Amino acid sequence: MSHLAVDPVPVTIVKSPEELTSLAVEFGAWSTWTVPQIGQSSGPVPPILARRPTRDEARILIPALSAGALSSTVTATGSVATPAAGALIAGVVVGPGTFQVNWSVEITTVAATVPDNMRIAVNGGVTTYSTSINGTAIGSYPNQLPATVITTGASQTLGVYAIGAEATGTYKATLVVTQLSGAPNATTGVVLAHRPDYVANPANPQGAIIPASLLPLQLVYRSQQPLYAVGIGGPATILTLDQAQAASQATAEEVPEDIPEEYQEEGQGGTGPGYYP
Repeated sequence: MSHLAVDPVPVTIVKSPEELTSLAVEFGAWSTWTVPQIGQSSGPVPPILARRPTRDEARILIPALSAGALSSTVTATGSVATPAAGALIAGVVVGPGTFQVNWSVEITTVAATVPDNMRIAVNGGVTTYSTSINGTAIGSYPNQLPATVITTGASQTLGVYAIGAEATGTYKATLVVTQLSGAPNATTGVVLAHRPDYVANPANPQGAIIPASLLPLQLVYRSQQPLYAVGIGGPATILTLDQAQAASQATAEEVPEDIPEEYQEEGQGGTGPGYYP
């Protein structure tokens, strides 16, 4: 048996901790939302992005807006304590068309002083489409006389209004509005806000108002707060891509090579990497 001696090959064992201060953001799947026209939601507007304390960012895509239409049926409820003459109790914003209105009224908290003191009108105008039949006692007065209302302009407030001033009672009204015919409302923009009350009042929307002329538009949302959205003049479609996992710190360490100690020495005497039989 013969042996061949060669020069030793240096072997370096590396063990280097490496801190990764941030990881790539992980996203979930796109979600598609049909947000209501401002003032036409039957309840609180749901968020298109939930509150997430660990969120670094989310993506929002607002496509170009097309003409929308009032939902086939919209319900609105409101109450006003001691309303002034002409005060709006509850209403929805509609465009031109023909609408069927079914409604009910209540006296709450304290008995009223004036009976039969609510009516269906548009923008509080002089035309009365139906007048309430109710007493002054606390209670519910359902099944008011339905009304058929025709509107001719955009953004008309169809609602229940107080006829005269009420000194003591709280008026509450619920109306169900069904669009029978008419041109759809044209959506002219979108409002984004981190609070639902900011997108509840059609007369005073608060937040980021994005006109249709800027769409389509993609936004990066860097906040842990929730996000709410409504359309102006009609409903709108919005897509969201939320973060699935927040970037976090991690520590990576190279695994040392598993080389026996004897093979880390220079080859000699039949051992080490310089030795070949």
